[in-house]
Amino acid sequence: MGNSNSSEIIKKFKKKINREFKNIEKFNFKTLFLIKYIDGKKYQLTLDFKTKKTKLENSYNNFKYDLKINIDSYKINNLLNKRYPMNFLTFSNGGHICERPNLNFSSAEAKFWNWMSNISF
Repeated sequence: MGNSNSSEIIKKFKKKINREFKNIEKFNFKTLFLIKYIDGKKYQLTLDFKTKKTKLENSYNNFKYDLKINIDSYKINNLLNKRYPMNFLTFSNGGHICERPNLNFSSAEAKFWNWMSNISF
């Protein structure tokens, strides 16, 4: 994926997430998507479920998260182009790498995954 489409793909993904925020009650959970392009460029998309706000940056900044999702940009592009019939659930078999500050799977994280799995991209 070239540089010209990099920000557009992520902006579309962010726009969809923002629209879907209205379908979930606020809860205390922060997610960081670290999206990597083949050319090495990285975008950071942060989601705050307590404020229902997102922030997009084209560099990695220190962000205190409950869950970090490392994903390649082409997978986001394929998701937005409807190449994955199971939507985000497609990634549950190694399509992304998740990191947590602690090993416990919280009820807030379960709520996040349930919400994310039900978004129709």
